[in-house]
Amino acid sequence: MLVFIYGDAKLALLLNPSTGTINDNYLAFFLMIYTRSLFYIGGLIIFATLLSLIIPRLNKFKPLLLGLSLSLTLTHLLVGGLKIIFNRPRPFQVLGQINNFAVAPPTDASLPSSHSADSMALATSLGLKIKKRWWAILLVLTLLMAYTRLYLGFHFLSDIIVGGLIGLLVGYFSNLLMETLYEKKLMKPLVEWIIFLVIALIWVGIYFLF
Repeated sequence: MLVFIYGDAKLALLLNPSTGTINDNYLAFFLMIYTRSLFYIGGLIIFATLLSLIIPRLNKFKPLLLGLSLSLTLTHLLVGGLKIIFNRPRPFQVLGQINNFAVAPPTDASLPSSHSADSMALATSLGLKIKKRWWAILLVLTLLMAYTRLYLGFHFLSDIIVGGLIGLLVGYFSNLLMETLYEKKLMKPLVEWIIFLVIALIWVGIYFLF
């Protein structure tokens, strides 16, 4: 609604401070650390999934961790493909007043927001497995991740919205797929390893290609 009322460009300028650098803006410094943490969180999830396959005591976490890994991987692949299709410039590339706080900005396309999509996919997959009282925390963390992209001038609000919707849908259907496979006793150890190896190879490819 805000996008239609005010327009992407006006909102991008409104939500992004016009002065300062990462060294003299403490909020920008915190948000930069937070937005970069998603990369390490994704790596930890993949590594934890590997441990759950190897260590018997951690086997009970396999459905959850495989579901998180799958949703994150599918979301990232889908978003990457859409970025190539839309090839939308980022706010700091088309709006002269945007301040990127003198940090190295992303170089890929703006639409959709991969951070918003990935964080929403993880929150959805995890939210379907935990108690409802933790949902508010997941929502706040996800919205904060989206806000970092706006504050730092890396995305338009419409990028955030599209990315969030993608993450929501992929997270939900990935979880549904994993539940179905386990309920129907189709998820044998060999199948679990095949799924994990495919996920791992995809991330290796993403790392070296992009």
